[in-house]
Amino acid sequence: MIVNKHFKSLKGKIEYEVIYDCEYEDDVIFEYSGFNNLKGLLHKLSKEHINSLYDEYDGASEIKVVGVTFDLKEDETNLNLSVFEDEVNANVATKINNDDIDNRLLLNIKAMKNIIDNTLEQYPIKY
Repeated sequence: MIVNKHFKSLKGKIEYEVIYDCEYEDDVIFEYSGFNNLKGLLHKLSKEHINSLYDEYDGASEIKVVGVTFDLKEDETNLNLSVFEDEVNANVATKINNDDIDNRLLLNIKAMKNIIDNTLEQYPIKY
């Protein structure tokens, strides 16, 4: 069974890695910035925004985007998609009404019974 769901709102975040040149190898800070539409996403990925991060993190030798996450939620359906340098992680969760599935199953069984009954009526078994 295929269930199509439509989402009307989007929330996402971009993960930046802020690297400092110093004697410690692990001197890295992670910065997160949110967006909720394409214009916001493109702005957060722009050179101007990354340059403003250089101003905010004075002395940073490198700032790079290391991940983008999209979170969508509509009613009882959630979608999470995370894209990183070397991997993609995604999941979708939704609540399906069992009564609807049961009704569809019963309709399909009745349709199969009608097909079998009609076939038997056309070709009766002779003993």
